[in-house]
Amino acid sequence: MRDFIDGSRKILMAQIAINMKTEETELLKEYIIMEKDKLEEGKKTFTEDREKYEKFKLDLTARS
Repeated sequence: MRDFIDGSRKILMAQIAINMKTEETELLKEYIIMEKDKLEEGKKTFTEDREKYEKFKLDLTARS
């Protein structure tokens, strides 16, 4: 009986550890997705700013 309880306890502790790691993995996946979205937004903003700068530079060149 004691061995059964010890074995059950070990299984329970292992399952708890697995559940915690699964939750941690899901949180990390969400974090990665959010960071990827931020990166894409930053890339888009950078591209827009670069295009505005190029247009501004061409306008200045045309004026001079």
